[in-house]
Amino acid sequence: MEITVAISCLQVKALLEEGKDVRLGDWKAGDIEILNSFQLLTAKPVVYLVTFSLSRKIVWLWSAKVHIVLCM
Repeated sequence: MEITVAISCLQVKALLEEGKDVRLGDWKAGDIEILNSFQLLTAKPVVYLVTFSLSRKIVWLWSAKVHIVLCM
């Protein structure tokens, strides 16, 4: 079990050093249980909220879409 935790920690460290979110890693079921115990913010789901006025709806919606795609 300790070896599994150490390997998971190394995988998490490698992802974070690459600037990637932990949730985007390729994890096995056992790894996910270990990661959940760490309560990492980068392992949590992401919600994007966008507000815009009705007069500029199309322009703002397109800008938000481009920004969200670039962030992923």
